[in-house]
Amino acid sequence: MSLFAIQFLLGLLYANAGEWLMHKYILHGLGGNPRSFWAYHLHEHHAVCTQYAMVDPGYKTPDLATWNTQSKELKELVVLLGIITLHLPLLFMMPGLASTLYPYQMP
Repeated sequence: MSLFAIQFLLGLLYANAGEWLMHKYILHGLGGNPRSFWAYHLHEHHAVCTQYAMVDPGYKTPDLATWNTQSKELKELVVLLGIITLHLPLLFMMPGLASTLYPYQMP
């Protein structure tokens, strides 16, 4: 198996683990506190998804002027851009891993 393929598989594992950890400990862990910066995810996004067959209508209309879950997801986008920036050196050191990680982080 080529080095690029191994890096690609490691990138899939790394990205999935990172997403799971962030979702569990930040969005659900910290978001469990109603006063938390991340509380909208658990208290609004999941509640809305439950009402609409696991689809959040806030994502269907690009209305960032309204304070809905879509506009609040901009917080997550800023965090994801930070993660991508922190992992920028991997693009040169481990291109297979980075070529998996970067597209995986796109919303």
